Amino acid sequence: MKKNRLSIYSDDMEIIPERGGKDPDKTDISPRDFIWYADWKIMLRDPAVIEKIYLGVIRFEGEPVLGKVNISIDIEERYRNRGYASRALKMMRDHIFWLGDIYEIEAVVDMENDAAIHAFSNAGFVYRHTDNNDGVKTETYSVTKPKTVWSGLYLFIGIIVGLSLGIMMANILIGLVTGVLAGLIVGGVMDSRSLKKRQDVTGRKE
Repeated sequence: MKKNRLSIYSDDMEIIPERGGKDPDKTDISPRDFIWYADWKIMLRDPAVIEKIYLGVIRFEGEPVLGKVNISIDIEERYRNRGYASRALKMMRDHIFWLGDIYEIEAVVDMENDAAIHAFSNAGFVYRHTDNNDGVKTETYSVTKPKTVWSGLYLFIGIIVGLSLGIMMANILIGLVTGVLAGLIVGGVMDSRSLKKRQDVTGRKE
């Protein structure tokens, strides 16, 4: 199978996007939006066999809206209850959050599908609410992107730089205070920018 540059890899698993998805006939898809309309095929690399083993597929329900995207997963019956679903969901979760302006991934699961509920829960998805549509009860789960914490990183950098500066100035206290203050200021600015961008995309104040 030809590898795609968007593919996701672990030690023994690959998740490979191929044309398909919920709207396979849609033609006006930009390269940037391809990921939302692809069939993300979950493949297992087994040293005991030459060919990769097809485990199932992950799909998205179209493009993100206000920083949120809906996801579904279908594992081949013979490979269920082995932890593959939760592993694949974790890999996809991390990949999607890494891409940028996605802040929540949501899944709607049949209330009686214990295996799916278990898989999403193990992948960090949290129960949000229950719906009843024409007698079909579903539960909604979602996982949110962690907020950035630049302050801690720049505080650490400030301490290192401040100690170095203090040694050069022969006054470690002044150097350390200067470095800490600079780190807190820069980190605070970075955190504020990240939070504002998150609020602009999601339309929610946090």
